[in-house]
Amino acid sequence: MIYGHKNQGVDFYLPSWAGRLTNLYWVIRNEGRNKTKRRMYYRLIKKEKLRLAELGLEQELIIVVCKYLATFKPIYGNRMDRMLSFLSIQQKLDF
Repeated sequence: MIYGHKNQGVDFYLPSWAGRLTNLYWVIRNEGRNKTKRRMYYRLIKKEKLRLAELGLEQELIIVVCKYLATFKPIYGNRMDRMLSFLSIQQKLDF
């Protein structure tokens, strides 16, 4: 999927696992100023970020994707592209 502002002329591809985060940040942007609902969606985002971290995704990558979805600034999109191009597998301990 391509996301970005059309007037900036910059488009970035989001990873396939970021679909739920994309939906939650979209709801926050379009919800208005209802603080109760916004807090609820921020709690859901926190749970989703924890779930993704438990799946073994890099914490820095999750943070950069969330920053890009929250602001749509090209600096975070460029950083996300760089991190996705040099993606390494996080080390895990198997018990």
